[in-house]
Amino acid sequence: MDTRRGLSDINALEMLGGYKKSETIKRIQFFYLVNHEKVVVKYSKISADGKKYWFGITPNAIKLYKSEKSSHIIFILGYEGIVKLPIEILYKYIQKANVTKKENGEIKRHHINISFSSDLCLYNSIDSFILDDYYFYNEEIVESELVEKKRDIILEEAKNFIDYKEQYVKIGDKAKRRKESSAQKKRIAILEDHTCQVCGFKEEYIKANNKKGWIIEVDHIIEKSKGGGESFDNLWVLCPNCHAKKTRGIIEIDSLKKVVKEKGESIRIRDNHLGWGT
Repeated sequence: MDTRRGLSDINALEMLGGYKKSETIKRIQFFYLVNHEKVVVKYSKISADGKKYWFGITPNAIKLYKSEKSSHIIFILGYEGIVKLPIEILYKYIQKANVTKKENGEIKRHHINISFSSDLCLYNSIDSFILDDYYFYNEEIVESELVEKKRDIILEEAKNFIDYKEQYVKIGDKAKRRKESSAQKKRIAILEDHTCQVCGFKEEYIKANNKKGWIIEVDHIIEKSKGGGESFDNLWVLCPNCHAKKTRGIIEIDSLKKVVKEKGESIRIRDNHLGWGT
């Protein structure tokens, strides 16, 4: 069975200012936003290469969206944010969308594909729609949801993270870092209790927005310049001092031998996620 991965419906709607009420009709939940818009929410599955999200919508669901006069459909893109798509764009898109069919030839499900390979894009075999104007992201909401999750769920999500090659998506003239890698680093920090795995340093502070923060850095064991990414076994938590020591070669880490050395001497590290047994 697939495990739901990403923002909850409630936190997705919080990015839009929240909602006033909801109602369920024929097993589909409709939300009324504070601006009186009537929306539905869909969460995603992600492709094996991590480059695109996809959603499935049945013909019966489409009929219900139309009869209930929905104004938008909200696509949750894992932890990368949401797309608030005007429903009329969806109706135009599905006319040429890929489909899964029943044995009798009737359409079972329309496939909705959103790609991060260049622009944020809704596409099918015929047409594409740039989604930049409909994209929303709030780092505080993403972080608060991760903090509230149980440790075993965070651990599962961290292990199942897809270390995709397209770490950046070009929006306009700027290349913006994709948000999934940021969420992955937050998972590792939580699993290690925001504590330096080398020296045990842990210090919290209050940020400008009155939210709690920690003076730690989630570091790549194998540097990105050498092919390392944000996979579960290539991240560890360091304080600024130990991070500086690693950068200057005072602290060395060998992921193959599962050994950490400081000034040439092997040391034991805290380890709540790597499973090195040190």
